[in-house]
Amino acid sequence: MPHETVTVTQSINSVSITDVNAGVDSFGQLSDTVFTSVGDNELLQYDTASSKWINQTITEAGIAALSGATFTGAITHQGLGSLTSGTQIDQVYNSVVAMQVTTSYQDTNITQSSALPTGTFAMLLHVNDVAGGGSAESYYSATVSIYGGTTSTDDFASEIPLHRSGGSDNGKHIFLRTRSEADTNNVRIEMKANFNATQSSNYTFKFRRLI
Repeated sequence: MPHETVTVTQSINSVSITDVNAGVDSFGQLSDTVFTSVGDNELLQYDTASSKWINQTITEAGIAALSGATFTGAITHQGLGSLTSGTQIDQVYNSVVAMQVTTSYQDTNITQSSALPTGTFAMLLHVNDVAGGGSAESYYSATVSIYGGTTSTDDFASEIPLHRSGGSDNGKHIFLRTRSEADTNNVRIEMKANFNATQSSNYTFKFRRLI
């Protein structure tokens, strides 16, 4: 950091410099610092043994990387900007299903090729199938259990309890269930409605893995 002390003498028509005392212009010129092979992203750390400030890498300074870190005590944050895509804990798996719903269950193909592993998921379903005779801007939520292993029966089905809210349901509702599928060895997520749609619509599913 450049620093200079300047003493001036002023006459009526001129200014003359009588003394200039130059200071230091870098950390390395300070008497209490020792810099050795300085590299990018290094930091200053005080060394009590030498009573000097020395340059250190993150590793040399003993600062642990956050990956795999363990914290104790209360931790607060300002909220997550967004969740990453995936099927691990606290990741979100997205699937858009194009379907012309009927009063009979149809496979959504969400779990095709074991897309969802064994676990419990918070699910959000966005429905806007009003063009096909359904509801406008409806949101369904549920907690869903998925088994990602091999199944051995095709008659094991379980309805998914749904909560919904939104713009206008027009008396039209969506129903979901899981069902074991022996011929493909996957647990299927199937969907039906209380009406027969006149055209196909997109149904947007989001699954956030909890455990």
